[in-house]
Amino acid sequence: MQCGTMSVKNLVRRLGVHDNTNHTLIRQDKLIYLDLLVLCDFEARSVMVAADTSCDAWLALACSFSNRSHSIIMSLRERLSSITKGSSSISTYLPSIRNIADKLALIGHPIDNLEMVIQALNGLGPTFREFTASIHTRDSPIAFNELYDKMVDFEMFLQRQEHILTSDPNTSNLTQHHYN
Repeated sequence: MQCGTMSVKNLVRRLGVHDNTNHTLIRQDKLIYLDLLVLCDFEARSVMVAADTSCDAWLALACSFSNRSHSIIMSLRERLSSITKGSSSISTYLPSIRNIADKLALIGHPIDNLEMVIQALNGLGPTFREFTASIHTRDSPIAFNELYDKMVDFEMFLQRQEHILTSDPNTSNLTQHHYN
């Protein structure tokens, strides 16, 4: 972003506006400048203090804070691309993706539904391989909210399967003992 200024006085001169209008424009600009000062916190005010006009103040704010917002965007995008389910539950994993996506949307860099779905699937790991394949081979795209429901169902299915596998040896021992 290139930071430059054009004061109201210079604009008035370029447009050739009469003196009465000139005073009105300058007065309105000062009111806008004061409104900006009132609305901003101490840090922003310190950036604006050297500005002569509201335009100068706005440009100073934009220049000062644009670098920070860029680093925040990069940080959030990096977190989104590296997030994995690991040992967390689906009800913890997917809301963390939604949280990052919401933060990006709040600062004007939303990600679309498809990208959220892809990020969610990429972070699942081998346990969810069949599930991931079924989502990839769908004819129609899946909404992130629908993906959440289906992933919770699949996670419950995996837990039931694990419970059955761990309880099978006990059942077979009981059956063998009963027939002997």
